[in-house]
Amino acid sequence: MGGSTGFVTRAFDPDRDTWIEPTWLTGPPDATLVIDGDYLNRSELRDLWQYSVLVETADEAVDTLSVVPVDDAGKVHGSEDRAAEQAQADRLYRTEVRPRSRAAAVVDLTDPARPQRRFFDSC
Repeated sequence: MGGSTGFVTRAFDPDRDTWIEPTWLTGPPDATLVIDGDYLNRSELRDLWQYSVLVETADEAVDTLSVVPVDDAGKVHGSEDRAAEQAQADRLYRTEVRPRSRAAAVVDLTDPARPQRRFFDSC
């Protein structure tokens, strides 16, 4: 659908951990599509965007490295285990992808009452 105005708003149900049949929608030709989600600056996705904003919160400012508890089949269970898995995935993403260097803008929301644009020049 390259160049079209077609898009989907949902393709995966995280609560059920399953893909869902997407419903295609169409916007006007002058629409601006804003995509929100984790890990959007991965190498296989980052060239799809003309502009990306990395929003950092207090939780993301803390450098967390967790060991993810799994059962014998390698499955993660429970909300605490999922939180640990998410923290580990976030750490891996920040280390390997370096989203701060990939995003066109970085917004610091560690104090939600005072959001600030951060500049991380590479020169």
